[in-house]
Amino acid sequence: MIQTVAESDVALPKIHDSFVIGGGIVGLIAGYLKGSVVISNSFEPRFYGPIWLHYHKSTERFLNMLGIEPEVATVKVLVYDGNEIREPTKNDKIQYSLKVWGDYQEHTMSEGKKLIKIFDYPIGELYKQLLDQVKTIIGEVVSIDPDLQLITVDTPYGVMTVEYSELISTIPLNVLCEILGIDDYDFVYKTIYGTFLPDYYFQFTIEDKQIVYDISQSPFYRHTKYSGGWLLSESVIGGDMTIGKKIKNKIGLKELDGIKLVGRYARWIPKYYIHDALQDLGVK
Repeated sequence: MIQTVAESDVALPKIHDSFVIGGGIVGLIAGYLKGSVVISNSFEPRFYGPIWLHYHKSTERFLNMLGIEPEVATVKVLVYDGNEIREPTKNDKIQYSLKVWGDYQEHTMSEGKKLIKIFDYPIGELYKQLLDQVKTIIGEVVSIDPDLQLITVDTPYGVMTVEYSELISTIPLNVLCEILGIDDYDFVYKTIYGTFLPDYYFQFTIEDKQIVYDISQSPFYRHTKYSGGWLLSESVIGGDMTIGKKIKNKIGLKELDGIKLVGRYARWIPKYYIHDALQDLGVK
């Protein structure tokens, strides 16, 4: 049951201490921890990529806050070269980076990890649990005035402008820049597509708790076993997962115009996990 703040024009809040922009998993985590109202045009879980939570003490503490005692498991890292699935070699790591990014990038694959320690708790279930406990507004942020600390949101019930004392953004940095009217950026990034395929689609078999990096000539770069006989295969289309020169000084920022940035795309840091977001939000 979504706790929606805006149920009618008269019900729209005039002021609230804290708002979070973005209804993804990080946005809901921020809303839960800060007691904030979360603003998003959709609250449908969309998970592209491995659907596991990386093992980390911060993540464990957060799950415990929710009354969750997760089991710990390991995921095996493998590679598909077009002929077979096997353990990755040093050359495979280079080939993978060239295929996905066009140059060498630090990544789970390139780090040479053979096993990844995880919490065996579905991230989709975590999303649903958080959604039941966080207040939300369905709408699109159309403008932010950092000087007056005002945020304007276009909702199904009308356009509202409210004052904030704290604002957290979990949306991609380029989108936030557009809302703020910052035009001195030059973002170039890849678009990730998650495709659900039957597990007999490929000439190889992927078991549970395996992540297979694809260095073959196929458009896919990563495969994981989903559920019910399905695979989640990901492909990437577009430019680099980097950023243009004009805004390089904004990469990794924790704050922009007084707005706290939390999340991989909000801070534009490729190697950024749930536990990094939790630490940014004060869960050590």
